[in-house]
Amino acid sequence: MAIYSEIVKLLQMIDNWQQTDEQKYRELCRRIELSVTHAQHSNVNDFYRIIHLEYDKLLTLPVKLVFLVFKKANQLNPNDRELLLSFSAYLFCHGPQWDREAEQIRHLVEEGKMEACCEIAQRITWNDEYYGSRDGNEL
Repeated sequence: MAIYSEIVKLLQMIDNWQQTDEQKYRELCRRIELSVTHAQHSNVNDFYRIIHLEYDKLLTLPVKLVFLVFKKANQLNPNDRELLLSFSAYLFCHGPQWDREAEQIRHLVEEGKMEACCEIAQRITWNDEYYGSRDGNEL
């Protein structure tokens, strides 16, 4: 199934959290993670559809999952300035933890230093303790 379709299912689960079975939520997150990790160029349109979701939807998705989508899209399209600026904006939405990296990405894109920019984007780390699942556990 297309990654975007799975993301839509995940958003529906989040929108109806009171009725959501958390085990099914976790399973869907893991399935999406695997799909993103093993994605090829044929999935790049799904990544762009996810990245261009309305911000209120994008920000409700697990941060770890959104990171994977941005990073994989960047691997498949390393010279996409818009993608990297979107990733930078997404990082700024999460407070000071990634502000330095977000600023570096924005600055390097403006200078046209795409290789250095991609290296920074790929190096950004994830903090499972702070951004786990809805109950604080790793996805």
